[in-house]
Amino acid sequence: MAVETEAPSPLPRRRSNPTSPRPSPLLLSLACFAIACSSPPPSSAPESFPTTPVALGNAETPPAAPACAAAARAPVFHRLSRTEYHNSVNQLLGLQLPLRERLPADPILFGFDNNAETSVSAPSLQRYLDLADRAVTAALAGTETRQRLVPCTPDHDGCLTRIVGTFAKRAWRRPVDAHEIQEQLALAATCGDDPLVQISCALQATLVAPDFLFRTELLAAPGAPSSLSATIEGRISPYALATRLSYFLVSSTPDDRLLELAADGRLSAPSVIETETNRLLDPGYRSRLHSPLPLSVPLQWLGLDEIDQAPFDSRALDADLRTAMVAESQRFFAEIIDENHSVLDLVKAPFTFVNRRLADHYGLSGVTGTDLRRVDTTGSLRGGVLTQGAFLTTTSLPDKPSISRRARWVLQNLLCSPLDDPPPGAEEMVPAPDPGLGLTSRQSLEQRTSRPPCSGCHALLNPIGFGLESFDAVGSLRTHEGSQPIDASGVLPTGERFGNTAEMLALLRSDPRFPTCLTRKLLTYALGRGLAGPCDDEAIAVLSRAFALDGYRLKNHIVRITRSELFRTARLAREVAP
Repeated sequence: MAVETEAPSPLPRRRSNPTSPRPSPLLLSLACFAIACSSPPPSSAPESFPTTPVALGNAETPPAAPACAAAARAPVFHRLSRTEYHNSVNQLLGLQLPLRERLPADPILFGFDNNAETSVSAPSLQRYLDLADRAVTAALAGTETRQRLVPCTPDHDGCLTRIVGTFAKRAWRRPVDAHEIQEQLALAATCGDDPLVQISCALQATLVAPDFLFRTELLAAPGAPSSLSATIEGRISPYALATRLSYFLVSSTPDDRLLELAADGRLSAPSVIETETNRLLDPGYRSRLHSPLPLSVPLQWLGLDEIDQAPFDSRALDADLRTAMVAESQRFFAEIIDENHSVLDLVKAPFTFVNRRLADHYGLSGVTGTDLRRVDTTGSLRGGVLTQGAFLTTTSLPDKPSISRRARWVLQNLLCSPLDDPPPGAEEMVPAPDPGLGLTSRQSLEQRTSRPPCSGCHALLNPIGFGLESFDAVGSLRTHEGSQPIDASGVLPTGERFGNTAEMLALLRSDPRFPTCLTRKLLTYALGRGLAGPCDDEAIAVLSRAFALDGYRLKNHIVRITRSELFRTARLAREVAP
């Protein structure tokens, strides 16, 4: 049973007792190594297929191009994001402490925050020290959590060695040798004579060591059991593979099962990776976790974190409605994975998930209660991420929908189309029309962007944004803006015309760029880095072709990604900063 709150500690607290666990010189040197070993952050119409759901994801993965398989690789150090840190500490200690909120937000790179900069600042280091103290103290104060961490009598011979070795292996996601254990024991001895205090000190040191704070993706040793094929160079070690798989799918440290499979080399077999991918994606497994892939990817991909900051009057967007909107998008994304739907359903589908509050907001009838439930939306505009309140709200201005924001998100996140930022002073160069003219938002934007310097980008932006004008700033359907009827028609740069929102969504659903773009997004999240260069592009192209032949089924594609050579190999040496 997880500890929900911080219990009173039976151990002396650091600030009130000189014998309590405290940052000794050795502890500080271990943690400071995390700064020294850091490196700069990385510098970004389909045919119709049957989509019958299957119970488990399965997919054959095409091989890598020979030149890419033989390319030189190098190990990298990847700092845990604050979400990964939160999940990992709580999983290791059996807690549910709010650790994420106590760390600074990670930068968003390439669309996700798990592209963490591989550096630790001095203020961050102190926070890690404080959080390790808080978490370990709470774990040792709880009866069940302490029994899990301390399965033997602390003052008996060998007990402390057993505790430290077991915890370090799980926390550092690899085997530990006798010398490393002795270092931890020597550190524990500096904290006092009380065995529980020594245990607390050793566990805290483990959680601030660079081996915990950084995911170290070392290469597999030549000739080791993990090197199953001499023709594939640059495979990461089995423990690094277990780590990469776990943080991709559940945003947390690998569990005992993954570590066991890494220990005997079985994890490197594609069939085992497939089995473990399905296990980690299972709804029952992920229900115990804070942010598994079906929750974390839509949270960041759709920018759902921003909905709490959306500057709307509480009467238009109250707390219950905001919560339901985020839950709808996450539940919808999870359904696409769990039932192995075509990924095209993310753009437009005949269903969504609502409770009574959200159904009332959408104008859907027959829904009661506070729990989300699946509803059929056939014949309506609802169904698909672009029609959900969370997306529509976070891409709006405080008082009205934003045509440009909505279109920019579609181009960058759904189609991976490059788009330059507006030139400096664009607002001043192209002032808004006189409000007295009574123009609609569409008419105003058309007038402002019909000529350079705005016409180039807005030729791409405006049609998509116009197609979403059927929704107001908080995602309700509308037929008029003021006294004028909504015009949601447009012409895409490809020449394809649509007369309303439903027709535009159909065009986007059939755009071949979307599945390829989603492949890039998933790989970016899975690898924790931006994708650049011919080998990455070749891998995306090969996986995307296999995706199409499989009817774009999403769970299968996640399996295909985890079985791919790109997922199982280290980063190209030329892409790693010296």
